[in-house]
Amino acid sequence: EEYTSVAEALRKSKNEFRDVNQKRIVFYLGDPALKLNIPKREVKITHMNGIAVADLSDTQRQLKALDTVELEGAVYNYDGTQNIEFDGTVTLQVFDKSVTRNTLGNDNDGNKIMEFSALGKQIFQGLASVRKGQFLSSFVVPKDISLDVGEARISLIAFSEDKSESMGGYSDKLTIGGLNSDVIDDNQGPAIAVYLNDRAFVDGGKVFDSPMLLVDLSDQNGINTAGGIGHDITAVLDGNLISPYVLNAYYTTSLDDFTNGSLEFPLNELATGMHTLSLKAWDTHNNPNTQTITFWVKDNNSIQLENTFNTPNPVLDQTTFVFKHNRPRELLEVKIFIFAIDGKRIWHTTQNVFSNGYFIDTLSWNATSYSGQPANKGTYLYTIELISALSGSSDSISGKLIIN
Repeated sequence: EEYTSVAEALRKSKNEFRDVNQKRIVFYLGDPALKLNIPKREVKITHMNGIAVADLSDTQRQLKALDTVELEGAVYNYDGTQNIEFDGTVTLQVFDKSVTRNTLGNDNDGNKIMEFSALGKQIFQGLASVRKGQFLSSFVVPKDISLDVGEARISLIAFSEDKSESMGGYSDKLTIGGLNSDVIDDNQGPAIAVYLNDRAFVDGGKVFDSPMLLVDLSDQNGINTAGGIGHDITAVLDGNLISPYVLNAYYTTSLDDFTNGSLEFPLNELATGMHTLSLKAWDTHNNPNTQTITFWVKDNNSIQLENTFNTPNPVLDQTTFVFKHNRPRELLEVKIFIFAIDGKRIWHTTQNVFSNGYFIDTLSWNATSYSGQPANKGTYLYTIELISALSGSSDSISGKLIIN
């Protein structure tokens, strides 16, 4: 199917509704030939629990709460044949039954309230390997689904290994609802590990004012992301139960393993000083667990450097410098100086680097002097200076490296 450009779609909509007040239709600014990046091949669910979707009975196609479900699928070419040359990954999102919502009626005539249908709660998001055009994904249906039976929705997006090709698809052939009462009792909540910025973080550690929250979750029956009443994945900062961070949408399973997963969430502009953060999660059987960490936020007014090292060390013919700083999303000036043990400077560089996060690991030295000759074997000193144009501050740190 050939999709029209965004501007052409707008033109057609204006013609179709030409008798309607046109000021309610937006105008298009930009390249009129621009098209949305819509996947053109198709990803399909082919089997559920080993049975072809077309052969499933009404009972067999039903996703019940606490069911362990195995979905198989495939990637197809334009002509409908299976693409056996496709290797990559596929993201599956499974949604509960659609729900009816109402508009707010907040226009000039408040009586015009309209109903519309919206996707139900996302009960599962997983990542599966695609090999020779086929994939397999398993999950446990959360206990928190709505128990009345209705149409489930499964959305799929597949990416090739080099991310050069993508395609999508969906399935509405399955239903969801009811409860599987014939399951093994599970009374154990999920295992939770909480970090800030990286998994080397230890409880009580120091961070800058906008750390990245990292959470690893694990449970034999998977993590509940359906968001039943009081069953969300939540983070509570400094005991503020009134305004928790709800993190369901940030969680995704590990590749080909629904029992493990992780999430990342930015904590922005925290006050200097000590903080506590409590992470609470539920498994699909509605067993909870909580993990609490304590951390210190350092003064962030001036630029700061820490955790500096070079790799590899000892150096053969090239080494890369890695260092942590507290000015993410800022263009920084970086200076690196290399000194012989007698204090003579043999090499330096000055570069402007934009850092999305808190680490810079893109600057290297090829173990040569100003003249281009390989440096002699031995011990050398290096100094890294980091300069922030926004704050007008700078910081420097030194270390040793060895050339073999």
